Amino acid sequence: MKPLWRMLRRMMLLSVVLVLVLGVGLTLFVRTEQFRVRLREQLVTTLNATLRGHIDLGQVEGSIWNNLTLHDLVVTYRDIEVLRAPRLTLRYDLLSLLHGHLLITQLEGTAPIVRLIQDPHGAWNLLEALSSETVEEPSAT
Repeated sequence: MKPLWRMLRRMMLLSVVLVLVLGVGLTLFVRTEQFRVRLREQLVTTLNATLRGHIDLGQVEGSIWNNLTLHDLVVTYRDIEVLRAPRLTLRYDLLSLLHGHLLITQLEGTAPIVRLIQDPHGAWNLLEALSSETVEEPSAT
């Protein structure tokens, strides 16, 4: 019984050490330029596949844990540049992402240029550009 207990203790200790090493490695990796480039590519791809407008983005900085700074952000909709921001910092609730929603708690832009146009039906181009490509059907209750 003693050898089994020793083996279990060693396995538990090894598991804890492995989790710690992976945690430190992940923390260090998300601060690298390679990660920021991949994050930028993933953000642009996901946003362009999800939103009605088109997103162009220069660089991404910050921490994925609670805030990101986007450099040279351009949003176009129907061939019109709707938003241009040399720098846009957003803070968000990371836990909301686990539920499939993005809850932005603070948004700060440096010298943004916004071109708002309201169509005959009352819809604003910026809101249309940032709305989802697919329309959700109301659930039947």
